[in-house]
Amino acid sequence: MRHLKKTNPDHCVKSIAKTKDGYVGFSHRAYMEAKIGDMIFDEKWNDDDLSEEELEKIPYNKRGGIKIKTMEQAKESATNFAQYVS
Repeated sequence: MRHLKKTNPDHCVKSIAKTKDGYVGFSHRAYMEAKIGDMIFDEKWNDDDLSEEELEKIPYNKRGGIKIKTMEQAKESATNFAQYVS
């Protein structure tokens, strides 16, 4: 990973990093890589009102309603995820 960047300058737990293919959002608990073709991560997304158990089976980079088409959207998705898990 290159170019580590805090999602909030005052918060050391959640961060993002640019990768060859996209961005990684992470904290001390989890990480997720967001690439073109994935979905912009939305913590409130729940397609078809899935149960918590069903939702847990869906990868984080597929939880959203908007497909990532640009690197800026990949960065947005990674940032959303980092904020969610921290």
